[in-house]
Amino acid sequence: MEEKKQLNYFQYSFLLIKNPDEIITKDYKGFHKYGFFNMIILILAIFSNKLLEGLDYANEDPWYLRELYESITLTVSIAIPLGGIMLLMNWVATKVIDRRSLAYYSEKLGSVMFYPMIFYFITIILQLYNVSFYPLFSSLAMSFLYIGLFLVSYLFAARDNFKISALFVVGFYFISKIINLVI
Repeated sequence: MEEKKQLNYFQYSFLLIKNPDEIITKDYKGFHKYGFFNMIILILAIFSNKLLEGLDYANEDPWYLRELYESITLTVSIAIPLGGIMLLMNWVATKVIDRRSLAYYSEKLGSVMFYPMIFYFITIILQLYNVSFYPLFSSLAMSFLYIGLFLVSYLFAARDNFKISALFVVGFYFISKIINLVI
């Protein structure tokens, strides 16, 4: 246990790729900083992906303002519900199961958000090289984001309660879409 807490981020990332079951367990491992870091990188990857996607289709003169605005709105519409879901998971688990800290859920959610982050990086690389099937990886990244939310809520926050876990994912989806429409 003490050895695992001394991992740097790259060792942590390789461990998530090689053996994710060692980190994504019910035990708190102390990787909450890396979890927050993964979520921040995911948000930046979503922003970069949307900005590059807009640059590919830009044919207007002031493209940068519109594409920058759309990138910011998409990023905000994902970031706010993601933070809200993490707080809601902590609240539900405190009311239903036991007391866990917010660091516990940032560790678990951040560990699972590593995989959408990787898919967004693949999407960005494919966009830079003008490979036409990059939307496949962008869709895969969003799918993994929803799967990861369900996985963390089902295993850790709601503890085997399918209805609450499904409400987390559906709530995240609708809130992110509403925020995107309002902004």
